[in-house]
Amino acid sequence: MEKDLKMISPCGINCGECPAYKVSISGNMKDKKRLAKEWSTPNCKFNAKEIYCTGCLETEWKMTSDCKIRKCCKARKLTNCACCKFYPCEKCNKNDMLDVIRNSTSERNDLED
Repeated sequence: MEKDLKMISPCGINCGECPAYKVSISGNMKDKKRLAKEWSTPNCKFNAKEIYCTGCLETEWKMTSDCKIRKCCKARKLTNCACCKFYPCEKCNKNDMLDVIRNSTSERNDLED
């Protein structure tokens, strides 16, 4: 389970299934352009060069720099919200992946004091 946790974001998303992660690993510029167009909104524009992520805990980019959940986990030195004594909270809702992590024997020992 520990090996798999490296691909779980602070909020419980599996980075290995994230489109930004997939196109970053593949390096396919056509897919990056498509994703940038798909994710752009009038208030937040993306270009293909901005789509680069190797996981929420690894990479600082447009999608992660303003993430309140990521900032909270980093400040508490936690891998993800499942390791937080306040989970679930107003920043991080309860979800299946985090519940599995929280209930696993090996991870229970990592709960903050």
